[in-house]
Amino acid sequence: MSEVIVTVEDQPIKVSVADVVVQVSTSGPQGPPGTSGGRAMQVVSFNTPQTSWVIDLGSLCDVQAIDSDGNVVWPGTVKYGPGTQVVLTFSVPFSGKAHCYF
Repeated sequence: MSEVIVTVEDQPIKVSVADVVVQVSTSGPQGPPGTSGGRAMQVVSFNTPQTSWVIDLGSLCDVQAIDSDGNVVWPGTVKYGPGTQVVLTFSVPFSGKAHCYF
């Protein structure tokens, strides 16, 4: 096996060669268009530190808890119901936001 230096757009790249033909190009053909948009999201704020966050937006949603410092927090439990209610329970009270995805 030997090594060669290939330059692509003025950037040297070290390549190991072992009886393999490698074709390098700067770009390929345009791909097909992607799907539009993602899931809808709604943010619910909890400004007072609490151990339980109760969310009821009229339909069930996937929820991600974010603390006031912007960190993702994993709740101890997530309970769906009754109805369209989602309850996140934490071991310590804190404030933050719930990102609800539909």
